[in-house]
Amino acid sequence: MKTSIRRLCVVFLLLIALPGFCYLPVGQSNYFEKKSTLKEPSESVSTPDNELLSAVVNLHKRSNTVDRVCFSSDGKRLTSITGDFTFSGSPKDIVKDFLRDNNSLLTGEENYVPSELEIIESGNSTQFPLVPLKITCQERFNGKKVLGSAVDFHFDSKNALISITGSFLNSGTPENKIVLSFGEAISAARKYINVTEERVAPSAEYVIHTDNSGTRRWAIAVELAASEPLGDWNVVIDAADGSVISMVNQMYALEGKGSVYVSNPLSSSPTVEILPYLYPKVLAGSYSYAVNAKCLSATSPENIYVFEPNNIHFDEVNVYYHTNVVHEFFSKFGFNKLDFSLWGTVHFRVRDNAFFSTKEKKMYFGDGETFNDFALDETVIYHEYAHGVLNEIVSLYNMKESGAINEGQADYFAGSMINSSKSGRWIVAKMGLDCHRNLENSRHYPEDIKDEVHEDGLIWGGFLWDLGIALDRDITDNLIHKSFYYLKAGDPTFADGLTALISADKALYRGINSRLILEIASKRGISASSKRSIVMNKKDISSLITFSEIHKD
Repeated sequence: MKTSIRRLCVVFLLLIALPGFCYLPVGQSNYFEKKSTLKEPSESVSTPDNELLSAVVNLHKRSNTVDRVCFSSDGKRLTSITGDFTFSGSPKDIVKDFLRDNNSLLTGEENYVPSELEIIESGNSTQFPLVPLKITCQERFNGKKVLGSAVDFHFDSKNALISITGSFLNSGTPENKIVLSFGEAISAARKYINVTEERVAPSAEYVIHTDNSGTRRWAIAVELAASEPLGDWNVVIDAADGSVISMVNQMYALEGKGSVYVSNPLSSSPTVEILPYLYPKVLAGSYSYAVNAKCLSATSPENIYVFEPNNIHFDEVNVYYHTNVVHEFFSKFGFNKLDFSLWGTVHFRVRDNAFFSTKEKKMYFGDGETFNDFALDETVIYHEYAHGVLNEIVSLYNMKESGAINEGQADYFAGSMINSSKSGRWIVAKMGLDCHRNLENSRHYPEDIKDEVHEDGLIWGGFLWDLGIALDRDITDNLIHKSFYYLKAGDPTFADGLTALISADKALYRGINSRLILEIASKRGISASSKRSIVMNKKDISSLITFSEIHKD
């Protein structure tokens, strides 16, 4: 019986290995005319093991509904099987019964039963086909995941089992012992990949790895999100000797080229620059998605986006490029909350403006009418992105001093990135102005408050710029960004912003810069109490305690 099954399977495999006929689009070469490229199937084609073949036949005999079955290249494991299986009961009952009755199909051996299974249910069949129900059976050993040893049961909208993918690995106890710590494994992974910069902190977990011969070893699975070399790296390290078992870069991104202004039309001519992190054929990638409000966005099979500045697609490329530049800037602080394909819409109908929508998490850039094209000024792009960064950390009202803090920090970071206090030089060039806003100013709190967030932002942004000059630009960048995590949500005043900076300095630098921060703020009048805030320092509190002790009665 088993010999007959094997012969039939060989014939079946030979048949499916031959190409099927199809129509080809006009203008493409006919593949089937190139007969020399077709290879006859080898006589040594692997066939499934007898246990697996018998298990498939038995399942089909019972249900008569197996439509298709696939095996691994060595014939030792099931990879998928589909059909209209006639099992009754709830999905979990079906999985339980299938595991009991079809053990040899899922393991390749009748006498091997996984000792530990983690049952994971995902999706919801009532929402099919958007989120179909899937039940995963993940094998574990001593509570740790066995890599590559899991079976997924897929159901349709009526909770009927329609396919099974994966199989269990039938092997025994790991042959090595755990010697390395997570830190040592992460260091080994970093060294192997030659990581010089990371976007977020790495993670690690103990797992079981099984090689092709069935040998199990303790291992440590390390995940590294690196900026250099770019990738979301999954590295499996041998837990005993620190050798690298496997390495995969999960990030699917390409490099393309495009014409941009690396600064703006006043300071540079268009040049062809690298466009990183691109998805294939579209001007979108891991961190930016260029959208054209006037026409379909640019596409390119070769990922080449070179246009003249007067071309309607040029703005898309410019925004894509600079969005990646500013993303890279903020990622050095460990910020990853905008690590998605952030929309940047150009040629937007609100011509004389640019903005970041906190509701949509998208950027918009107008062509300019009174002003020049907003999408061609790098400081405008950096400014709007900075709004998005702050909003992901703490939500502020766009009014009074809270709005001024938001605008001031956005102006500051745009200036820090280009090492200039002046922003918006391009957009106001046609008006004969030197810049739109300048952080090197004499604005003072509270007499220069105008209750307009951009104008008042020049006070807060001016203070931050002064701090960067007196302290250190890199340290100041980090302090300001980290202060967002200590900032009062809603409607903080300048005094609250100053408190957040002091808190960040204590957390990052043990408070060694706090006195300088207070001195620079005081020159702008920010440390003084006003009608919008009451501030007490340590000296004030000590005086209050002394007063209360003297006047106990």
